[in-house]
Amino acid sequence: MKFMKTLSIAVVLFFWCALELPAGYIEHIDGKTVIHVKVFSLPSPESRDPAGMATYATLQAFKKGFSSTFAEKYRDKYKADPGKYGKHDWDNVEIALDRFTGIEVEGVETDLLAIAGGLAPDILFINFRKSDNYIRSGFLYPLDEYFATMTKEETDFRIHPKLWPVIRRKGPDGTSHDWMMPYGGVVGKVLLYRKDLFDEAGLSYPNVNWTWDDLLEASRKITNPSKGIYGILFKRDKFESWFWMSFLWSAGGEVMVYNEESDQWKCVFDSREAVTALDFYTRLCTEKWVDREGKIRRGYSAKDSEVYGKWNRGEIGMMFDYIDEKLFSTINPEITGICPLPLGPTGIRCGELNSGMVGLFSEIKEPAVRDAAWEYMLFYESKEA
Repeated sequence: MKFMKTLSIAVVLFFWCALELPAGYIEHIDGKTVIHVKVFSLPSPESRDPAGMATYATLQAFKKGFSSTFAEKYRDKYKADPGKYGKHDWDNVEIALDRFTGIEVEGVETDLLAIAGGLAPDILFINFRKSDNYIRSGFLYPLDEYFATMTKEETDFRIHPKLWPVIRRKGPDGTSHDWMMPYGGVVGKVLLYRKDLFDEAGLSYPNVNWTWDDLLEASRKITNPSKGIYGILFKRDKFESWFWMSFLWSAGGEVMVYNEESDQWKCVFDSREAVTALDFYTRLCTEKWVDREGKIRRGYSAKDSEVYGKWNRGEIGMMFDYIDEKLFSTINPEITGICPLPLGPTGIRCGELNSGMVGLFSEIKEPAVRDAAWEYMLFYESKEA
């Protein structure tokens, strides 16, 4: 089986090499110097939701204004150093953003496969989970020189203070660098709830004073398996820890701690706080109870593989989700309510703060491509955008 998987990956790479556009390069078309930048993903002109239409408008605005940006920030520098930047017509420049195809192989990270095959986009998407691996493997180009050109106003607008530990970290050389730029907006974890199911159960809506006990009680009262209705959504697969983490933090626990002096991480979830959080989470998922028909049931969370479909059909009372500006264009506030995560036994609540990140691939050959890629990263969520 391992041989067959290796063979299938090799076959995909072969055809991918034949189909994929090359990474960033410079060409001359109709007397213009065109800088090509390959991006992991681009907004679609076919989007009809508000968020999709807005991001596509942002893309068009960037392309339209790039020539002026280039002339202001780069033209004279490039002209003065043809040995580094090439002998191109830097007075007449355009940008072309090429979409990364993202061919997928089950069980394999698409971008790692692209890097291995020499097909990586110039702008990589990096989530928190894999950022350390990318930094230590040398996949990312340090952004120090670019961050140095940003004003404090730009930096404060773009980067939430709590994101700096992810952005500025030690690299393979042992010194700290800026590696990534936030992309897609900062998101926080909240509790969403269906007002109609709360009304049916005769329950008051969740609010800022809600506790774990309130969450458990509401889950019990809303759950009615005979009708396919469940109190809360916990997807039973690789995302399980994503749901549990909020309970761990709200119980006063932590997963890992970092020692600055030794540059080492240590697991610390062997704690009483973790036991408290896991006990409560297990009750929500597996507590034994008897329904109105005398059937023995376990827990108050839907167990089907298609739980998000049940949420969309109004068959689940509550779920954890990320909140950002785009969420408000996808929910009906008459039906769906939003509130903070419930208070833990500590009297505090702790939820996840997250953000997508983008970075520059370390093996970009053309300095002009790297500069152009940075400009796109910089513009994507600027005030103008």
